Amino acid sequence: MRIVEIKIVVYFIVFALICSSFSYLLIFKGFINKNSDFMLYLSSAVIQAYAALIAIPLTISVVHLSRMYGSPLVDVLIKESTDIFVMYAIIVFISVFNIVVNPATPKYMFIMLSLQLSVCVLPLYPLIKRLGKLLSISPPQIMKILGYPIVMQKLIDKGKLFEVNTKLLKGLSLIRSSIMDPSLRDYLSETLEIFSDTISTFPWTNKEKAEERKLSDGRVQRMDMQLLLTNIVHHTDEYVIDPLKHTKILPDPHIFYQLFRELNKAFIKADFFNSSVFDDYLRKMSILVETFVENRKVDALNLFFYSIFWSFKEYKKDILAKIVSKAISLSASLIKKLKAIGAERGDINLAFLITGQAFEAIKDNPRIFAWLDSESIDDREYLIEEGSRTDLGWMIICLPFVEKELNKIKEYEPEFIYNRALANFSKILSKIKEKLVKNQWVVFVTENSLDIMNIKDRTIGSVQFKNILQKDEIKLLQSFVMKYFK
Repeated sequence: MRIVEIKIVVYFIVFALICSSFSYLLIFKGFINKNSDFMLYLSSAVIQAYAALIAIPLTISVVHLSRMYGSPLVDVLIKESTDIFVMYAIIVFISVFNIVVNPATPKYMFIMLSLQLSVCVLPLYPLIKRLGKLLSISPPQIMKILGYPIVMQKLIDKGKLFEVNTKLLKGLSLIRSSIMDPSLRDYLSETLEIFSDTISTFPWTNKEKAEERKLSDGRVQRMDMQLLLTNIVHHTDEYVIDPLKHTKILPDPHIFYQLFRELNKAFIKADFFNSSVFDDYLRKMSILVETFVENRKVDALNLFFYSIFWSFKEYKKDILAKIVSKAISLSASLIKKLKAIGAERGDINLAFLITGQAFEAIKDNPRIFAWLDSESIDDREYLIEEGSRTDLGWMIICLPFVEKELNKIKEYEPEFIYNRALANFSKILSKIKEKLVKNQWVVFVTENSLDIMNIKDRTIGSVQFKNILQKDEIKLLQSFVMKYFK
């Protein structure tokens, strides 16, 4: 840093000496006559020349930035153009001074000419550099100009949530630009990372304290952390999902993982997952996953929905029935689509990975089963038909826990809830039995795994119990298998 500062000082000294020498030659060696017209013309020309030099690139910058970035344009132009207008103001001030003042002696003429030559040439390089920087500015740079992440955190601490909301929408707009414009695609990952890191610092748990009210058009408007999260989710259609649906080349889904992981955490921290906003979030996640999977990026299913399951586990929250229902239905829907486009079996197997998480969630909280929607029950039957022995193993593991829970459901829930749960349990059990008989598969349980053996070729598909089942749970599973599958 000091080397750069020394170079700048040396540059100014050398340039001052050149201007002084040139002025001395012009005045004292008789190259120009001592008169005010020369300074008048030179000063006027400098003002006009710099006006054109600034106006043309700045106009180009406005058009360029508005096309690429839209709403964040004004903030960028105001903050990045300040130095340009300060330099131009200095040029105009010195030039006007030289126009107005009449040099009385060659000595004054020398000083005025030196100043005029300085403002004629000296600002040229920094102005061109600044204008060039404005034209080539990237989305991550704009986000830093907007105040991501430090200024955003300070605004949150001061309770200026309306301003934070505006800046968040501008950040989402930059994500949209990075998705839609191929020339900006290289910046997408960094832009998403900056946005995700910023919202990760927000005090989502402080939903009562962090609130701002303002009077607008005679009405009191309020903004709190839940509304802030609501607005982010609401605008993901416009700024993330729609652009991804309409772009020809989809980016790597992995770069979106951090964003949705932080949104998952925000819902949990704000205790906002039992809301219609979270339902809308699940719907949008499903659309997003379908967009990627239809373009053979199957790992998006596990990246996005897997992150929801693990976020709930990380914060030791019970996974909701609506999450499990959505995961089961989405897996079934995507497997159908993959089969329709002739996808390889490996891709179809990837779509089954999230169902393992869904069935493990049912095992951990079997009451979920009673609240699964009818669509997910039908889809589970489809998954039984399409699943491998390992996939079927996960489905079997959760059933003894559901059967055990049915007695509690009968006691504490309305009768129609119990009847529906019992009917669905019987339907699933019958479907699994039918699958086993049809494929000549035999189920047995060891101390370490649930195994399904193919009688024809004697091969075995297994689900290991490590970190999944305790000893007493394994015994429960063994009893269940002996009761229904022998």
